[in-house]
Amino acid sequence: MENNIIFMDRYESVRDNETQSIEIFTTKNIDRNVIEHVVWIYNHEGFKGIDAYLLNAEKCSQEEREHIVESLSNWNKEHEASITYDLSKINWTKLNRQKGILVNMISEWGEADDPDQREDAKEVEGILELLNDIETQFNKV
Repeated sequence: MENNIIFMDRYESVRDNETQSIEIFTTKNIDRNVIEHVVWIYNHEGFKGIDAYLLNAEKCSQEEREHIVESLSNWNKEHEASITYDLSKINWTKLNRQKGILVNMISEWGEADDPDQREDAKEVEGILELLNDIETQFNKV
């Protein structure tokens, strides 16, 4: 899962970067440098790095620390749940059947005399890899 949050100073909030409409937490009265560091750490190291940073942040009160950690934790859970929900809608039987068809196409086209068909086979291999990645991600959740 990619971590991508942004600090929107104008709205005094940290939001998800995808929609920019989901407020993760308000930044009122929290030092701007602390917020910028939290966003950078979260985007590059994930949630685990936040707690360690905030414990040593001089310009962050215990109340602010708890607010940030609890808000990010709640957003993390909601964000992960939405991904799990979307993946759970996949018809795995149908997907595996379609993957079998793709494997046959790759086999037939990869041996074809036509260079365009061989090129198409490479593209279909890419689609098959993507489907395998989706299946792997689902199995991790």
